[in-house]
Amino acid sequence: MPYLKPISFIFLVLGTFTPLLAQDQKPEWSRTSLYYGLGYGEAFDAFTRGLGGVFHCGVNQELGKKQKFRLSLQMSLGSYSGRLDQNSDGTAFYSLNLTPAVYADLLRFRSLSIVGGTGFVWNNMGGYQDAFRFSGPYYFNYWNYGIYLSGGLRFNPKSFRLAFELLPINFYSDLFMFWQNDLRLVVLVKLYK
Repeated sequence: MPYLKPISFIFLVLGTFTPLLAQDQKPEWSRTSLYYGLGYGEAFDAFTRGLGGVFHCGVNQELGKKQKFRLSLQMSLGSYSGRLDQNSDGTAFYSLNLTPAVYADLLRFRSLSIVGGTGFVWNNMGGYQDAFRFSGPYYFNYWNYGIYLSGGLRFNPKSFRLAFELLPINFYSDLFMFWQNDLRLVVLVKLYK
């Protein structure tokens, strides 16, 4: 998948320079934050299965007077291999997810909270399948849509520009063909007003 390297480079550049462009000398934070995360997990469907890394980015908007709810628009790109899972050297595929979601602080104690989220997902999965069940290898590419569920811990000090989330549950599924879950570490960069 030679096109993954340029896409990864673009995400790296955006992830590096976007927070720098957002800096200012004003002391108050906006309710909008930029969302960056790295994860590791598993993706599979009816014909292929693999383990790999995932990059997440997006925008969060805090809602409500106590800011317990957040509206999020996220994109994630994962690169998976079947080498560790199937002993199949030729299986390599990607998974691209577009996810509008709503998060809520279910239980909050000062800066630490237990967070849960849900939303929809539009998924594009494609790659090369070293077809052990079929007569030969093939390339696949298709779209799915389904649900997204998330849960974990959030550390959000009010006086600090960054917030952190550790999300062991990030589950994407269309309930029939496509399943994906990853352990995710997220950094949210709060923008200035």
